[in-house]
Amino acid sequence: MRLLNRLSLVFLLFLRTLSVCQDNKTEITPNLRTLRNDVSREREAASVPDYVIVELSDKKLLHYYPELKGLTPAPSQGDIGKLLESVGKNESTLVNTVPSISAHEEVVQEHLDKRGWVQGTPAFSGQYRYIVRSHVVGEGMRFSVGRTDEQWRTVDPEIPTGYSLVKDFALLPLHFHTFHQDAARFRYLGRQKVENREDYVIAFAQVPEKAELLGSVRVRGAEITVAYQGIAWVDPDTYQIRRMRVDLLKAKPEAGIETTEATFDEVHLPVVNKSFWLPREAVVTRSEKGGSLRERHQFSDYRILTQYKDSSQDRTTREKQ
Repeated sequence: MRLLNRLSLVFLLFLRTLSVCQDNKTEITPNLRTLRNDVSREREAASVPDYVIVELSDKKLLHYYPELKGLTPAPSQGDIGKLLESVGKNESTLVNTVPSISAHEEVVQEHLDKRGWVQGTPAFSGQYRYIVRSHVVGEGMRFSVGRTDEQWRTVDPEIPTGYSLVKDFALLPLHFHTFHQDAARFRYLGRQKVENREDYVIAFAQVPEKAELLGSVRVRGAEITVAYQGIAWVDPDTYQIRRMRVDLLKAKPEAGIETTEATFDEVHLPVVNKSFWLPREAVVTRSEKGGSLRERHQFSDYRILTQYKDSSQDRTTREKQ
């Protein structure tokens, strides 16, 4: 436990050094703190919900989170400690053991009307290398994500909609990391049948004054700090997070509404004779006048990077099958 606390402290010190802005000519930066967006369109302030998920009644939960239909409510919170311990242990193991890896990423942004129908052709589409990096810092590990082109140059493509592409999906489960649990409130919601499994369902809401994993949204040049809340579906046998929905916590009207839904799969990396739970698909939905903007990411072909350095500085990258 003392070793785990020491590693968590190093991980905290790393998080405090995260860059607020991405430098496209240098190494990939983490980005729960470098979230997005230079938005020019008007937001619909009246539609921004004001709630904390861990405080909602069962009826309100279903109102805001219809995907919880069929949930068997937890009779008490007696199991929450064991659940958080088991899930947190998995996230600590991920941070401390995952090698640097890449995946093929396909991205599509498209406008939806109020009924959820796609309007016109995609606003943007692209294909990239999604990078998850890990390397030793002191007694702990540095864990970050980013995106490159086929020549391994770090990219942040200019998007016609004004919304930068989200890329923090591999970091989302870190809300359950043993260190960060002290900066959030948790509620065991119960069990839900998903693909013949009875998943544990856990809600979380950050405590902004304690949280290190805060984000920021840029609206017409102004930085708006945001906190997060959401739900995790946890495998009952492995205690791995299989799915997450993450929303802004008490979203400010000027920041609008943003929901991220991500699914995770077990990825086998035979070179290291180990497997890791990593993003398979993620969908980000943002409110906009007259409908919404949907951003879909799909990930495949995960590989180990034996070396990663930005090729814009004449360095090399190697992949292992």
